[in-house]
Amino acid sequence: MPPLKITYFNFLGPTEPSRLALAIGSIPFEDDVMEGDDWKAIKTGEKPNPSYWGQLPFLTVGEGDSATHIGQSEAILRYCGKLSGLYPEDPMEALKVDEMVQFLNHDVRERGLGRSMSIKDDDEKAARRKELNDEVLPAQFSKMSAKMDSSGFLCNGKLSIADLILYTTCSWIGMGALDGISADFIKANEKVAAHYKMISEIPEVAKWNSEKRAGKVPAF
Repeated sequence: MPPLKITYFNFLGPTEPSRLALAIGSIPFEDDVMEGDDWKAIKTGEKPNPSYWGQLPFLTVGEGDSATHIGQSEAILRYCGKLSGLYPEDPMEALKVDEMVQFLNHDVRERGLGRSMSIKDDDEKAARRKELNDEVLPAQFSKMSAKMDSSGFLCNGKLSIADLILYTTCSWIGMGALDGISADFIKANEKVAAHYKMISEIPEVAKWNSEKRAGKVPAF
């Protein structure tokens, strides 16, 4: 297998599920952390931009002139999931995983939490965050938990990349980084809370968190 390198910032963003997928699959990769000052220099033109799309994350497969550089976090995650056995080969099973991936990334993270971050007016932002916290997110998480079977996983009765997105989304919320968004609705959802605990106890995930995210990943 050619060497792999994931380039992104050192926090729980859209690349964390890819990092966890490779860790779970025991697939070696370089965790190339982009420091804020370096990225600022790149964006101002002081340094060349290594990303074809001009943004992070990006995945480097191979080395030197023959290396392939791939952007877009969902594409990277599916590739890492295939390498790790966490993305199904069966078309229907893959479709179910894709459904949950899109729901989590687009409906929960981008259209919900992400858009609230771009609101400039403090009162408007607080009102939107309250709506998300009290109504929207609890309803969305209830829909997800209804999809879980006795295995506790989101799709097909087994671990997939969708579970890693749910786990890292819960971690992000639980860190308290989003004013007005509490983890109480996660704790109140027994299936989601149990899912979070189950993923956190996967040996490779626990090892990654202890080495890379010490003191940052919350426990529910």
